[in-house]
Amino acid sequence: MKTLFTSILLSLVSVLSYADVVARPQVERLVNDFANLLSADDINFLEDSLVNYANRTSNQIVILTVNDLDGYDPADYAYRVGQTWGVGTKANNNGVVILVKPKLSESDRGQAFIAPGYGLEGVLPDITCSSIVRDEMIRFFRNDDYAVGIFSGAVAVMKACEGEYVASGSPEDELDFIDYVVIAIMIAIILWYLWSESPFSSGGGGYYSSRGSGWGSFSSGSGSFSSGGFGGFGGGSFGGGGGGGSW
Repeated sequence: MKTLFTSILLSLVSVLSYADVVARPQVERLVNDFANLLSADDINFLEDSLVNYANRTSNQIVILTVNDLDGYDPADYAYRVGQTWGVGTKANNNGVVILVKPKLSESDRGQAFIAPGYGLEGVLPDITCSSIVRDEMIRFFRNDDYAVGIFSGAVAVMKACEGEYVASGSPEDELDFIDYVVIAIMIAIILWYLWSESPFSSGGGGYYSSRGSGWGSFSSGSGSFSSGGFGGFGGGSFGGGGGGGSW
């Protein structure tokens, strides 16, 4: 009886604590930039890209930025968001939450974490998630290049889900040549996206790739990506795996 009471009490505390994380948005989106790290064009481009990827694979990758983790460990925060929002499909539990809390001052610590749903823990084990955060995201965040770091991290998650990403397992280095290439590619893509939305564009399509992996194919007569819109979260479950880092 004592064991049963303890179990019920812990479950109740866990459920009540869910209220402290950011609430599931009324208008469900894959990009939720509550820390205002991205421009409107960054958000639109990334949202269209992730929706297109979700429509193609059923995997739902959520980008979440917040200024405060409300006392939670980033792993717990990301897990609770994925679980309470129901990221991924109920049948496959194939959601991913990419959490970013920026460094707000010299005395503050920036933190990032990738939490995969049950169904993706095989292709996104802890070491891979930690490697993506360290090698693809934090090295850019240190220079306040949040858009590039988030884009790079999302691409790496897609590559890992397709078995094309190998965790380095090595400590981060300074920006090298390939990193500057990624930055140049992202700048070019954003400029292309702005041009495609302008009245001077005649429409068409495009394909973005980074380090051998792409967002996917897009085509539209108006020059915008034909993602079809996000259909909403599907009730996926999370098991508490993942990896992250701080700077």
